[in-house]
Amino acid sequence: MNITKKQIMDSSVHLFAHKGYYATSMQEIAEDCGIAKGSIYKYFQSKEELFLEIFDACHNEMMQQAYKINGDDALSPKEKLSTSIEFQLGFFMENSFIMLEITDLPIRDNERFEPLKERAIAQVRNWRRECLLHAYGEPSLPYLEDILTIFTGIFKQYLHYVVQAIHPLALKDVARFIVDRMDVIVADLLSAKPAPLIHSALGEDGGAYLPTSLEALQEMVNTMRSIAEELPMTNSARQELTQMLIFLQNEIAEQAPRMFLIRPILYALEEKAELQSYVRHFLTVFNRTS
Repeated sequence: MNITKKQIMDSSVHLFAHKGYYATSMQEIAEDCGIAKGSIYKYFQSKEELFLEIFDACHNEMMQQAYKINGDDALSPKEKLSTSIEFQLGFFMENSFIMLEITDLPIRDNERFEPLKERAIAQVRNWRRECLLHAYGEPSLPYLEDILTIFTGIFKQYLHYVVQAIHPLALKDVARFIVDRMDVIVADLLSAKPAPLIHSALGEDGGAYLPTSLEALQEMVNTMRSIAEELPMTNSARQELTQMLIFLQNEIAEQAPRMFLIRPILYALEEKAELQSYVRHFLTVFNRTS
């Protein structure tokens, strides 16, 4: 039987979902695929490596679907936020065995775990930050990190209820409820105008970086490079895309970045649907910084 890497991963997803990571053996995965156990090790050195490959593929799939929502011009910014929340709740619920268990599994000492985890966290935060910025506009910028922190806390708690089936909740109702609550919170911030808490609490001068810093721009380019690695394209096209992103990263690090060189690159990158939201966010942040 000519078994592929994808078939092994699909079989593993099925078994992990129904039996759990701990209770699933490599032998069971092999039997489910109809192959000898040793054949799996041609593709994966261990069950940990197999799990990490599945996690990475699952996360990449989530991000690709998420940015399709961001790029849907038929939706208003608020509708995109609500749809994004509903989508992510559903995705985490359907893939809870892989998306939620990762911190509880014995893979934290795996050298690939930390980079994958950090990249996943950065991508999700950037996506949520972008959704919130589009939903609440430029006036929310001074409070964007506070808004993101509040949103993340609310989302995580309702995600727990949804995944654990603690309460029978309709995902669309949960998403709408969260957006309505965020509307009230953001309106209060913009009306009362308190000092941004994160901005005044973290960082060398008592403030955390907001997405106006070089670090934020570099993080966005790093994330775009990670996404580019997974896009279906020829090797030469991927190499060209990577070179553009490297040039962009180097150019924004210059003391006086040349916009006449940056803008054509951004236009070219925006042709990729998976990168459009990052490009738009990058341009917004760059214009504020320059």
